[in-house]
This record gives sequence, structure tokens and C-alpha cells, in this order.
Amino acid sequence: SIAFQRAVASATPSRVTSMLIDGAGDVGITGEFKTNKGAVFNEGGGAYTFRVESDNNANMLCVDGTNDAVGVGCDPASNVILDVRDRADNDTRMQLINPYQTTDGRETAIWFGRDNGAGSCAELKYRHDTTPADRRIELNHYSSGQQFVLMQGGNIGIGTAAPGESLHVSGNALIKRDKGANANAYIDIVGSEQSNRG
Repeated sequence: SIAFQRAVASATPSRVTSMLIDGAGDVGITGEFKTNKGAVFNEGGGAYTFRVESDNNANMLCVDGTNDAVGVGCDPASNVILDVRDRADNDTRMQLINPYQTTDGRETAIWFGRDNGAGSCAELKYRHDTTPADRRIELNHYSSGQQFVLMQGGNIGIGTAAPGESLHVSGNALIKRDKGANANAYIDIVGSEQSNRG
């Protein structure tokens, strides 16, 4: 075994950083680990797991070298790339936030699917606007805008970026009922105390 120890002077009482390399090649570090040259773990590509622990979670960050998976708050499942889990009966949230967006039209988006082009993926995005009423969420096939839009005020648009009503469809709409005793489909307009049926 080889042991290294260094005391670091600071405004607070001296802190000690120590490193121990045992006969099996395992390395233990007590104190701060700093590098200004970068660091590579598992450069040989072995089937090893790298973990970062917190006070209450042994897998606060877990990289599974066997299954090529990353877990946040957990040992990741073998059939996923990224596995994020909470530890208790909490309201669980994950943030993708840019507090510096101040320009109209700035977007925060997640792409998912086969590819990020040629219509092979979907896009879920939030579009910022300095006018609150113009802020919206969109769900589209990639590069096909305004397929489904939810405005901050609650209006829903299909095929339009600016729905003017609670439901605004730009294009044809089909309402169909399965054949039966009454084969006609209908819309009830409750607010006007009448029904339009056809």
C-alpha cells in the first residue's frame, strides 16, 4: 500500500486530503479531489460501475459500465439509457430551465424518437414570449410546427400557432360514431342551451 497526505492551509482550520493505493490497485481519497487537466474513469472500457454518493443515497449518480446506463438517484435499470428516480413519497420534478431567455421566440425543447431529422422524431417544446398570452407549449413531429399547441391561457390549437378559442382547429375536422342504433355523431353546445346534431 502507498499513502499520500497533504495538509492545505485555509482561513478555516487546516483540512487534510489523503490518498491510499492498496495492493489490489484500489484508490481511496479522503478530502477534496481536484484536477485542472480533466479526468477519465474506466478508460479501458471495462464492465465497471462508477457511483457518487450523497448523505442519503448510495446512487446519487451511478454509471453502469455493464449495461451502458446512467442512473440519477438509483442503480439504473438495464433496459434504459437514463434512469431518474426519487426516493420517497414526494412531488417529483425535473427541470430544464433557462432563466436568461428574454427574447421573444426563444424555445426550450426535447427531441425524442429515431433521429433528429427527416421527420424521424418528435419535439416537445416551450416557446417563451414577453407577452404572457403568447407563451405556448407545442407537440410536433420534428420540423412540422404548430401541430398541437397549448397556450398559457388554456386555449388549444390544432394546426394553428394562435388558437383564438378554447379549441381551435385549422383545417378539416371529423367526428365519427360507430354504427349502432343511432349512427349519427353530434356535438352538444351546452352554453347556448341548444344541441346541434347531425
